[in-house]
Amino acid sequence: MSGFRFRLDKVKRLRDAAEKEATWALARALAEVRESEASLKAVRRQRATVLEDLEQRLADNGIDLPVIQIHHGEVDKLDEAERTGQAALGAAEVRFEQAQAEVRDRRVDSRALETLESRAREVFERELQHREAQRMDEVAAARHRSK
Repeated sequence: MSGFRFRLDKVKRLRDAAEKEATWALARALAEVRESEASLKAVRRQRATVLEDLEQRLADNGIDLPVIQIHHGEVDKLDEAERTGQAALGAAEVRFEQAQAEVRDRRVDSRALETLESRAREVFERELQHREAQRMDEVAAARHRSK
């Protein structure tokens, strides 16, 4: 009898590859979430800086209408950038959650095949032990008859 060979080995390798690809997709989705968070944080810092600058100019120079208009224009642009960033972050988080679910599903598939392989290997080894025991019994019986 030859060594153990799992009949679904090709399927197992395909599922393992699918799990690995899903894990890479999860890593990319996480990177996208972190990038979106960093971008949003930068926009918020920039907005705070513009507002601080406006407050400082108002405190130093009093009311300067052109400067106020420029700053309000910048704040409006940054508010729009923040809304866009929030939407991008929300979409990235959805993709991340989907990638997590995909990894879970792929792991379940891979683990199921690992369990099948483990059981098949146990059956093979029990059968191998049984055959070995039969051979030993035959050898003992042959020795006993030859005496």
